[in-house]
Amino acid sequence: MLMKIFGVIDVLAGVFLLVSLKPVFTFFAIYLIAKAVIFSLMGLNIGSFIDFFTGIIFALSLFLVLPHFLAVIFGLLVIQKGIFSMF
Repeated sequence: MLMKIFGVIDVLAGVFLLVSLKPVFTFFAIYLIAKAVIFSLMGLNIGSFIDFFTGIIFALSLFLVLPHFLAVIFGLLVIQKGIFSMF
């Protein structure tokens, strides 16, 4: 059940990254980096790396103007990971 909740939040994070809703970027940056650190302590996997780097993209986009293709790539990766977590 917890994995499905994480999956829904991941999908929301990816959608917000794709449509560039900056007011929620701080929450998702902290959420994704914290989740990546917690799950990487249990064992390194590709999902933790995706979460970590997407959290970094969220944090950087608060202060810098990043190329749109980075938001698209990481947004789609997090959406895909979230969908796989829900099923």
